[in-house]
Amino acid sequence: MARSVFRPSAGQWVVAAAAVAQLVSPLFFLGDDALTSGRAGEPALVPAGYTFAIWAVICVLGAAWGVWQLFPSSRGDAAGRRVAWPLAGVFAGFTGWLVITRTGPVWGTVVVFAAMLVLLLIAMRRLAGDRTSTPGKVLLRCLLGVYAGWSSVAVWVNLTTVLADYGLVPGTRTGLVIQIAALFAAVVTVTLVILRRGPHPAYVGAVGWALAGAAIGASSKNAVILTVLATIALAAVLILAATLIGRHPGNRNVHSGA
Repeated sequence: MARSVFRPSAGQWVVAAAAVAQLVSPLFFLGDDALTSGRAGEPALVPAGYTFAIWAVICVLGAAWGVWQLFPSSRGDAAGRRVAWPLAGVFAGFTGWLVITRTGPVWGTVVVFAAMLVLLLIAMRRLAGDRTSTPGKVLLRCLLGVYAGWSSVAVWVNLTTVLADYGLVPGTRTGLVIQIAALFAAVVTVTLVILRRGPHPAYVGAVGWALAGAAIGASSKNAVILTVLATIALAAVLILAATLIGRHPGNRNVHSGA
């Protein structure tokens, strides 16, 4: 019997193109502060500069997935087709987000980032219940976990930077309250995702990276209250993940099953 010819869907081709664009687009924004920290007047909650290196990991994972899902080795694995359009939107959104950070309006960065997180959660839901461990599936779970974990925190931090651009003074009481509210919203977001999709190591690790960076960033700006709260948030997330894994060991594999 003749073997069927593998043909990627239109969505998979779009994913591949968007993944490559996501990988190379930061090269056109070197010197901008979109993917780092340390600019004057930024909120204390913005993570330490080294934390933003996670974007390199995300872009490389995205490109790897974009290429892999086009090859015949992914034959018979419907995951690529199920998550194609949401991921295409995420990858394209990242490039668009970079453009908006330079051209404005600044509030658009929050809208785009929030849309990216929603699309990541949709992709995670479409993979829910699939516990197979093919190389491609492991790559996809890692990509979704790292991307969604970082975004679950970063979108709220992004909101504080936009508010700062609109006159929020980080050193004021109002600024402190807004940053505490943003940190709380990030923890709620992370908690809901973990409870719903399970504590996949890639997701929890990216969240931990973001919260640790926020604590260190706040400490470097002598923001004691935010440093303590970010540290407590980090501990709470790790305890929640460890508790769920201890009760249901299989949960660690569900996430992007998440």
